[in-house]
Amino acid sequence: MEQAALRPRWPQRVRIGLALVLALLLLSQLAVIISLARTLPSAMATEGMARYEKRYAEARKVLPRSGVIGYVGDPPDSGGVTQGLYQRRYHSAEYILAPLVISDSIEPDLILGNFFNPHAMEKAIAEHKLVVVHDFRNGVFILRKAGS
Repeated sequence: MEQAALRPRWPQRVRIGLALVLALLLLSQLAVIISLARTLPSAMATEGMARYEKRYAEARKVLPRSGVIGYVGDPPDSGGVTQGLYQRRYHSAEYILAPLVISDSIEPDLILGNFFNPHAMEKAIAEHKLVVVHDFRNGVFILRKAGS
């Protein structure tokens, strides 16, 4: 009985008012979080594309303006964890270098090499018998098949 006497008794309308204020406060914060969640990925994508534009700037000057070139890059791991990263890099090259068509193959005469791992680049060159035509010193290469 003593504990009930120690607890303040608030009228029901005060409790309802307090609950409404707290609910509105939480709702406003939720709106901010949702807004950030919607704008942040596109901002990050724009920033990422700017980095790729810089990465391919010198290659763009040397590559033909149109036609088809191949593409080779750091291979995705067998577990598929880096498959999305490979695709993003490939599609970024397609976007940045358009209207030049980038084919995800080594069949065309010229091949764009896009490597972040130097060992992967060495392995791809040896495995596919490629020759470096131009090294842009940033992991981007123009390659061709040996003997062509």
